[in-house]
Amino acid sequence: MDRFHIYNVNIINEGKIFNGEIFISNGLIEKINHNSSSSTPTSYQKIDGQGNYLIPGIIDSHVHFREPGYIDKATIASESLAALYGGVTSFIDMPNTLPPTTNKKTLEHKLIIARDKSFINYGFFLTAVENNILDLQQINPTQIAGIKIFWGDTTGGLNLIDTEIINEVFKLPFLIAVHSEDNATIQYNESLYLGSFKNDVYIHPIIRGLDACIIAAKDILGLASKYQTRLHYLHVSHINELNFILQWRDQIKHLSIETCPHYLYFDLSHYDVFGNLIKVNPSIKSTPEQRIQLLNSLNIIDTIASDHAPHLKHEKQKNYDLAPSGLPSIQHNLGLMWNLVNQGYLSLPDLIEKMTHNPAKIFKIKNRGYIREGYYADLVLVDDKVKETISTEKLKYKCGWSPYENFTLPISIKKVWVNGNLILDDGKLNDIKSAQALIFENY
Repeated sequence: MDRFHIYNVNIINEGKIFNGEIFISNGLIEKINHNSSSSTPTSYQKIDGQGNYLIPGIIDSHVHFREPGYIDKATIASESLAALYGGVTSFIDMPNTLPPTTNKKTLEHKLIIARDKSFINYGFFLTAVENNILDLQQINPTQIAGIKIFWGDTTGGLNLIDTEIINEVFKLPFLIAVHSEDNATIQYNESLYLGSFKNDVYIHPIIRGLDACIIAAKDILGLASKYQTRLHYLHVSHINELNFILQWRDQIKHLSIETCPHYLYFDLSHYDVFGNLIKVNPSIKSTPEQRIQLLNSLNIIDTIASDHAPHLKHEKQKNYDLAPSGLPSIQHNLGLMWNLVNQGYLSLPDLIEKMTHNPAKIFKIKNRGYIREGYYADLVLVDDKVKETISTEKLKYKCGWSPYENFTLPISIKKVWVNGNLILDDGKLNDIKSAQALIFENY
């Protein structure tokens, strides 16, 4: 395993930015110094950071890498490579694969795939379904990030509706991550609109409107308050939904909130341009003014995750009623959010808190998410002097498209270390497999 002396870098970590240097040895951060004054030991590779930013690797706690079952759309290998090029060093994958991740056997299958194929560190959710409560109760808590509940139906058809089982799941000692939409509301809206407007994506934010989110939220937050569940609220899509959830923060001890870049960049006006390419669940439903309000509330949102959910472009080009929901984004989320820093919506330390520190803290990931001595050396060197325009030929996604094509990002990713190994070096991929399974301290 290589040793590195990284110097002349501006380190962003735990609320501060400071010029310094880092020594890496045996996969770990060995030493952190303010300023860059040390000589390089003979056994260390010397890396001049040239005044660029050094950050802890991004932890994307909400991805759909599609494997097993949907490998025509994506694989753990292809999407983890895209993530690497975006400065992501760890991902947590959702359970709506085929078969779904519902028990020890299906979890271990995904762990083996990731061990053999992933370019970055990996973790997984299990999902709660009608008949697996005993499986969930018996799972090793260090092996999973938490339990995902699909309150509303979405890709995979795993929505949980049995009230008794839902109550049992909320009693479990795991973190519960929730996709919050009310199925009855969605089905009623479909009965009103889908027959006449099945070719029209403009009904998506009506069918999956704010009412579906708020109705579900009342039940979800009530249960979390009753059982004091560790609740992680996924992909909050609207300022009114956020404000409703915030009313419960005093009643639920462990309540965290996630949003995603597509809710910060797109609003109702963008359906004219992108159509089904921005069809996602929950829907993009804000007016331009409401989107700005959500942007102005980033300081009270805990995590920024991608909800990376690739589909093939020809699928997305079908009629509205046949086009699947979801979009790919993990390769560019750091740049997209850095752009919002430049626009004044949050600071660089706040950005790192929401994309690295808080995911590590909320999901209790052992020894990752911070630049600390003794922690794994998952690090990213970011150049904010070189912009990058997103182009089709540079995409690493297996699906080969992005709604952000032709966007210009204010940064480029220079180097990425995963567990102390320099995996990405000025755009060149080094043939080193160093990814590890994340360990979750859920005891």
